[in-house]
Amino acid sequence: MGNVCKDEFQLKRFGFSDCPPERFYTTQWHKCPWFLFAWKLFAMLYWIAMLVATLVETAHVNYWIFLTNWGVLVILIYVISSFAVTVYGIVTKEQWTQPTDTGVRTVSGVVDPREDKTIRTPVLPLRWFHMLVWQLQLAAMGLSLIITVLYWTLFDPRFTLYDYNSHAINFVIMMLDFIIIAIPTRLLHFVYMALLSAIYCIFTAILHGAGYTSHVYPFINWADNPGIAAGVCIGITFVAMPLVQALFWSLYLLRNYLGCKVNPTTSNMTSQDVVMTPQYRSVEAGKVNPAFQ
Repeated sequence: MGNVCKDEFQLKRFGFSDCPPERFYTTQWHKCPWFLFAWKLFAMLYWIAMLVATLVETAHVNYWIFLTNWGVLVILIYVISSFAVTVYGIVTKEQWTQPTDTGVRTVSGVVDPREDKTIRTPVLPLRWFHMLVWQLQLAAMGLSLIITVLYWTLFDPRFTLYDYNSHAINFVIMMLDFIIIAIPTRLLHFVYMALLSAIYCIFTAILHGAGYTSHVYPFINWADNPGIAAGVCIGITFVAMPLVQALFWSLYLLRNYLGCKVNPTTSNMTSQDVVMTPQYRSVEAGKVNPAFQ
């Protein structure tokens, strides 16, 4: 666990590049992309149908100011773009570049334990649309959980189609997607969730300053209780969002562990490090097995 945490707190983990593209086309549990294709197609069609139905039922001029509807739109963009990327992977058959096993062994045919090293090899780089989908998945997961928790704890729930879909099914859809996909979760990505939260809080303050509305929600009322509004914004941005990301990261580690038991080919490899199996270990690049000197 210590090594996992040490590896996670590296500067590169702030970015969206240390992941092979193949993880966007297959599930955590199986290499075949068709199950992922079916799931992405279902999620996309369901969310589009849900959005159309709820817009017909609840559309109004203030639709765009609520965090719930920001979450709905982020999920919509995510399910469409992730489906498109899945189709791209299937059509192009873009695969993860595997390292070549040099098969360096001792004269007895047994791998020299002194040469039990890790080969560092490049793989196909992520394209801009991979990174976009990764960021959208991060935002959609965080928003779906925050929106669901806030709604069922701080509001008087209304049991309508819109409320079920926007404050419950949204999280169910994203949680199922999180379980199925093979895209990794990075602990340090909490900064992007915090940034999204800060953007929405600033947005509500702009609405107040522009005279449009001062109380998007009862607990964010910049006219009557600016101190409470600021405290809520700070708490959600700097406390809730890091905790949410830590929760998802913990679930990712569990998913990855279980997934490796079911399908070892989807182990937590990055684009920098590929570990060969014990039967096929080769020496570190640039080294020569002493047995052959």
